[in-house]
Amino acid sequence: MKPFRHRILAAIASLALVWPASSQLVINEFLASNNRGLLDSDGDTSDWIEIHNPGGSVVNLLGWTLTDDPDLPAKWSFPATNLNGGGYLVVFASGKDRTNAGPQLHTSFSLGAGGEYLGLFRPETATAESEYAPEYPPQEEDISFGLSGPNRLYFRTPTPGAVNGVGFADFVADTKFSHNRGFYEQPFDLVITCATAGASIRYTTNGTPPTATTGIAYTGPVPIPGTRVICAA
Repeated sequence: MKPFRHRILAAIASLALVWPASSQLVINEFLASNNRGLLDSDGDTSDWIEIHNPGGSVVNLLGWTLTDDPDLPAKWSFPATNLNGGGYLVVFASGKDRTNAGPQLHTSFSLGAGGEYLGLFRPETATAESEYAPEYPPQEEDISFGLSGPNRLYFRTPTPGAVNGVGFADFVADTKFSHNRGFYEQPFDLVITCATAGASIRYTTNGTPPTATTGIAYTGPVPIPGTRVICAA
């Protein structure tokens, strides 16, 4: 028997995140594990942070700061850069620390895919204008995270410098099998579980990966009387 484990995405209950009415700028989207996405001017797939100005007035970013440490709000400072009302600005979180080397901005820090603090601060203030605190959740490769109205969501298709698309709230946990792959001398019943409450499990016995509409709906232990290849999602 050779179990196959496959992760799928699900739009489960979202987490509310409401910015104060006085907020002028927001961290609208970021990508903390960039592998095949947006390239910086060096040709690197650096992580990136998108700042959005939802208001109607131009904001000069001189003195505004970004940080991944709430105890160091001024960790990286913006140069004199105008962000138009309704506009977006992408800053690469590469650790290259560039504020005047060409058209691209690069922070002095990179983003942790395992989750960490991220905040945007006004000049000389200790209260964040926009933040993901105490930390944003673990991130997946080439899937961005950010705002959709008042909610924090993941985005399968990142949109740096543009309006965020349709998102989803979280990932379904991996499937777990009661028996490991290998050889067994006696028949047994295979139990398949998932830690995500309300998740549906489907499995196949012909080696093909199941989908949301194909395979057999799991309703209880699967009898294994002999050699079987079980793929579950």
